[in-house]
Amino acid sequence: LDIHTNGGQTLQAKKVLVAAGAYSSGLLPQPLPLIRKPRTILLAELSGAELERLRHLPTVIYDQGLPEAEIDGIYMLPPLRYENGRFYLKMGGDLRDLVLAKSDEALRDWFNQGGSQREADALRQVMEAIIPGLKADSYHHKPCVVTYREPKYPIIDTLLPGQLVVATAGCGAAAKSSDEIGRLGAHLLQTGAWLDNLDPLHFRQ
Repeated sequence: LDIHTNGGQTLQAKKVLVAAGAYSSGLLPQPLPLIRKPRTILLAELSGAELERLRHLPTVIYDQGLPEAEIDGIYMLPPLRYENGRFYLKMGGDLRDLVLAKSDEALRDWFNQGGSQREADALRQVMEAIIPGLKADSYHHKPCVVTYREPKYPIIDTLLPGQLVVATAGCGAAAKSSDEIGRLGAHLLQTGAWLDNLDPLHFRQ
């Protein structure tokens, strides 16, 4: 297989597993039916007594709608240490009037602008409602993108037998299952066989 880069290079490989999320279609002979949702994530920095108070929070997933907010469902992770040595609560969700990314250029612009302040403010409202008395040292937000398709199963499929497999479209839920999605894709590429007892038809493009 030949892989042509934007920089003019050509790479060759006998077997390729494409797992590039929102950018997977650009690496394939034919585009996939992907729905790309630009999102903003909120980070609340914690330290001292507040970090100790919230250190053992569970992971939260709530997708039933939040009537008082502009956000339609959230996930929240407990305080984790990031590469700068500081601890942050992380929250993400869906704005009710979310705009889809129709092109790679639109997605690039989204990342360059740093995400949405409005979405970050809405997430902060929800975070402070979920955790009464939250005392964060600071708040930061970053851009993100989540890749969906209909129906809401990941794509784990063979495009060229023995040569090309794609694993993408985590549908907003792949953070907790990405290792297994990758394992299924790699096994499919290496052996041509489906490894799981779930129906492989659910995961075809």
